[in-house]
Amino acid sequence: MNGNGPSSTPLSSEQWADALQKRERRALSRLISLAESHRPEDRELVDRVLKHSGPPRGALRIALTGPPGVGKSSLLEAMGKKLLEQGKTLAALTIDPSSEVSGGSLLADKTRMLTLSTSDAAFVRPMASGGGASGIPPGTRRALSLCDSAGFDLIFLETVGVGQVEFDAMDLVDLFMMIVSPNLGDELQGMKRGMTEHADLLVVNKADLNEAQASRTRDAYYSALRLFRTQEVPVLTVSSHRGTGIDEVLVTLNQMHDPLRKQRSDSPQERERSFLRLSKRLLVDQLTHHYRDRASFKDLVAAVRNGSVTPEDAAEQARSRMTSGALKDPS
Repeated sequence: MNGNGPSSTPLSSEQWADALQKRERRALSRLISLAESHRPEDRELVDRVLKHSGPPRGALRIALTGPPGVGKSSLLEAMGKKLLEQGKTLAALTIDPSSEVSGGSLLADKTRMLTLSTSDAAFVRPMASGGGASGIPPGTRRALSLCDSAGFDLIFLETVGVGQVEFDAMDLVDLFMMIVSPNLGDELQGMKRGMTEHADLLVVNKADLNEAQASRTRDAYYSALRLFRTQEVPVLTVSSHRGTGIDEVLVTLNQMHDPLRKQRSDSPQERERSFLRLSKRLLVDQLTHHYRDRASFKDLVAAVRNGSVTPEDAAEQARSRMTSGALKDPS
């Protein structure tokens, strides 16, 4: 980029692609911002840049998920340090939940990954969930592709760790890695048929807090997974704080990714399920954004506020307007 930077100088998609392939950080950051934009012309520019960047380079894409507080960012930092020592390059996209009240997001993960945030061989980009229907920002798929085109060896996607977002993240990555803490207790029963049903690897973090409890948690998950999974799922214990167990996690990920990638690409059923999930999410996110502040909903909002209509009735009326095409832009 020249001295004015990409934000102030109009560039062609070919120039953007050239800057991206040189892994110019300001260009990558700006392109991810355009990928997050709700403006069609911004997203179209990103698509042209990706087209000019050539075929995917095949970076390993890994999702880290799990309940809030289990240490996803600290584990990512610990794994990242090891990977940097091995001469690898990596990008980390970390999703923070957006407030339903203010729409804002803390985007604090960067402060918890100081080594990765300051390394020339790593790129950390917080992304606000933006109120999307699933918790995955609509621009995430393009952002992952941009990091791949920039030539990183590995790309991590750290989710907010709650709800449907976990299942949607599966469609964006090669490996789905679930993080738990060693003191979940009875929560195992509520989770074992949810996120764990799709995890490729399960990691019990914070083992240094109570090694015996961490071992019991590992064994409990391993036993539960064997009941309803046809293929064995590795369950490992680590301590991000002490750095123990990290090497084993990285070796396991390296051994798993080629077979899993081939298995998913060769499965017509999985490709169809992925298409249906992605289509549903993109359509709902688009409708949510497009009509969030439209005049067509203002009368329903007012009616709910004054109590003349129940939220359930108002939601049904909103659905009817969308399906009948009655919603119009307020222009």
